[in-house]
Amino acid sequence: MNPVDEILLVGEGTAFRPVVEAMQATRVDVPMRTLPKPTYAAARGAASKSWSAKNPDSEVR
Repeated sequence: MNPVDEILLVGEGTAFRPVVEAMQATRVDVPMRTLPKPTYAAARGAASKSWSAKNPDSEVR
């Protein structure tokens, strides 16, 4: 089992204060970030890169 390095909350809903407060209230010993825009998170150990999709219907894998 791989350990979790960081939790990324992605999407417009993550920017709402109730969501942020609920996640901060959890007793998890893992760094947590909220990213309100579409995000590409690279594999473990790599940097995360934010991007703006020109086509909102596109799907990134």
